[in-house]
Amino acid sequence: MAAFAGPFFPLADTRSPVLICLALVVVMAFGHGAAFGPTAAFYAELFSARVRCSGVSIGDQAGSVVLGGFTPMPATSVILWSGGPSWSLMLLVAAGALVAAGALVAAATRMAAPETFRRSLDAEPGGAAQGGAPSPEAVTTSN
Repeated sequence: MAAFAGPFFPLADTRSPVLICLALVVVMAFGHGAAFGPTAAFYAELFSARVRCSGVSIGDQAGSVVLGGFTPMPATSVILWSGGPSWSLMLLVAAGALVAAGALVAAATRMAAPETFRRSLDAEPGGAAQGGAPSPEAVTTSN
């Protein structure tokens, strides 16, 4: 989304309805899909099947309330501080993107979000999967 903030805000500053619509269409078609497309798979890997729906929903809704509810206040403050140019909002969006990227890197490096490529998504870590089948972590093989 930070890559689209650069062209979006100057186009919005033109006050041309056609250019503003073009900016919105481009951001929603490319930036929104690129930002939110992979999150469903990422969230599904964070929780076991037993609590996946609740875990994803609580985290997503809480984040929406906190960030969606309070973001207009710092955005308005930044606009007032800078005197109104769009570069101040571009910096705010870029700062938010850097914080999100840092959180993602920290989660990945601390194994808080481990890769689950070879693990069944409905398996409980260290226990049995739904239906009584053992999870891949519980099965040991000998050569």
